[in-house]
Amino acid sequence: MQKLLLFFAVLIVTASSAMAQKTVTGKVTDESGEPLPGVSVFVQGTTIGTVTSVDGDYTVSGVPEQSTLIFSYIGMITQEIEISDQTTINVTLQPDAIGLDEVIAIGYGTEQRGSITGAISSVTTDDIQEMPVTSAGNALQGRAAGVVALQSGSRPGDGVTIRVRGRRSLTADNNPLFVVDGIPYSGNINDINPKDIKSMEVLKDASATAIYGSRGANGVILVTTTRGGNMPTTVSYNGYYGVTSPLGEPTMMTGPEFYQLKVDGGYSITDADQNAFERGVSTDWADLVISNGYKQSHQVGVRGGNAKTAFAMSVNYYNEQGIIETQDFTRKTFRLNLDHKISSRVKVGTSTQISDKLQNVGTNGYGSALAASPLAEPYDEEGNIIYQPASDPLRWNPLADYADNAVINEADDFRVFANIFGEIDITTNLNYRMNYGVDYQKNRDGLFEGSLSSARQYSSPRARKIHVNELVTTFENILTYVKDINEDHSIKATGLFSVQESNWEETRLDVEDLPYEHQLFHNLGTAETVREYDSYLSEWGIMSFMGRINYSLKDKYLITLTGRYDGSSRLAEGNKWGFFPSAAALWKISNESFMENQNLFSDLRLRASYGVTGNTGIDPYQTRGGCLAQLILLQADQVLVTALEKLPILTYNGNHRLLPISVSTLELGNQ
Repeated sequence: MQKLLLFFAVLIVTASSAMAQKTVTGKVTDESGEPLPGVSVFVQGTTIGTVTSVDGDYTVSGVPEQSTLIFSYIGMITQEIEISDQTTINVTLQPDAIGLDEVIAIGYGTEQRGSITGAISSVTTDDIQEMPVTSAGNALQGRAAGVVALQSGSRPGDGVTIRVRGRRSLTADNNPLFVVDGIPYSGNINDINPKDIKSMEVLKDASATAIYGSRGANGVILVTTTRGGNMPTTVSYNGYYGVTSPLGEPTMMTGPEFYQLKVDGGYSITDADQNAFERGVSTDWADLVISNGYKQSHQVGVRGGNAKTAFAMSVNYYNEQGIIETQDFTRKTFRLNLDHKISSRVKVGTSTQISDKLQNVGTNGYGSALAASPLAEPYDEEGNIIYQPASDPLRWNPLADYADNAVINEADDFRVFANIFGEIDITTNLNYRMNYGVDYQKNRDGLFEGSLSSARQYSSPRARKIHVNELVTTFENILTYVKDINEDHSIKATGLFSVQESNWEETRLDVEDLPYEHQLFHNLGTAETVREYDSYLSEWGIMSFMGRINYSLKDKYLITLTGRYDGSSRLAEGNKWGFFPSAAALWKISNESFMENQNLFSDLRLRASYGVTGNTGIDPYQTRGGCLAQLILLQADQVLVTALEKLPILTYNGNHRLLPISVSTLELGNQ
């Protein structure tokens, strides 16, 4: 009898557990009814979840009755649906269009798009992922108003030159300031894997860029990378393979046509030309030096988290072979973004990227190929390269540089960019954040020109090696105060103290007369002739104080006041510090009562701003002066002798009055 009662008790408990959990199925489609594969479907606050199939179908087992299902997909608005007594839930996801309530980065904080008083353009993850791009710079091409992004070269791995609202200086740096996950990023953003980017905000006017003071005159580009969240762990793969080809090739003369041209022009016909014409030689040199290239990208990402810890990790491999055989580019990146809540008030995290790039610059023999005689032959009967195939002794076979190890010109760049941060909510309204960023770069450029290359032409081989080490550290302290007073007034104040320091070292050695060609650009101490040897050190620092106040009255009238005080070691004593203020106002006309009954404008805003920004993109020692360490040669009795020991070293004075470039901007406009 006791066993029977125990059996019924277990049966009742099992039945109640089965009643408390259920299996939910359904289908997820877009607004046109097409199925959406890969949609993340999970139970809110748990790790129970799945992803939709190729047909958009899903099945989630073990779902508690009183719970909520969350449907999340890149580029779509996330939906939350209460399950209650439903077992079949079909969902239609809507596109996540950029709206006025969207929160975007503005520098040392975020703001709703509809409340931004400055000029900011956004490039979202959808814009970046919709087509294959080599770098983050390529993703800006044609996607942000007022931004020009041009490829700086035709070789694989060449960067992108970015200008925000044009140039502002004839001599100083015109590149915008890049800020990645809150930390200024030296150089350009071509090291960043574009697949890791969530959004890019381009700050254009002085109201938006004044918070970066002496470095904001050329515009500021804020890059935010993808982070994890309270969601089931998902593993994703993204890859593509493509073929590249020249847009068009010129139609070159054939051998007989070139021979006839020389005859008609009255030029002398050499025995070599005559022999080649009689044998029907006709070489298309341009076709020999150009071929189809390819590009490929493969990325594996892992993303997820829970209520306390969120993570996003990715590994990417990108490779591009150019249409010139000797030119290619490879980039490997690893990224880890981690967020952890120690308590309800304390949060820590990191954003870390490790990248390794190898660019083979090679040589471009296309120009030589266009000038080569079609009556000349590139190879002999045994397939060996004919180094001087034409009757003209000054013409070198452009294919000579394509032989193995004939010419090597490569740049190997290793970079670690990491940001460690901590946040604490001191009170309900006051938040403190500390950022510590490290940007370490190790670059090695190697050049080797063999004795049979077009550059050396039977002379001794040449080699050069350049090593560069750079370390940039950033330390930031940010206080943010947010307060809503009644329903009419809203105040947000931000304060910053920041220090950034850079140390850059370079050593280089350029030699000739290597004993063995197979050593390439290694063991250069064995060379007989030293063309150049030198080393450089460059250091600079910048200290900053910044304050910003955002005030909103009834969500109709908004004012932003900003001031930044920068001190730069690049400038001379007495001129190191500069103040960069800005003010902006926004009137949300569409929120006025007299606009309620009109259908012409869904959103109408009037904006005005004025600000001063700066540019200190000069050489760190330009204001200090120095000496001319150049070699001076004098001719005496037909013998060249150096005069450095006989003449005093020339010195020059620096420009001690040099000030940071200041750009004042006044803008009026409606949105």
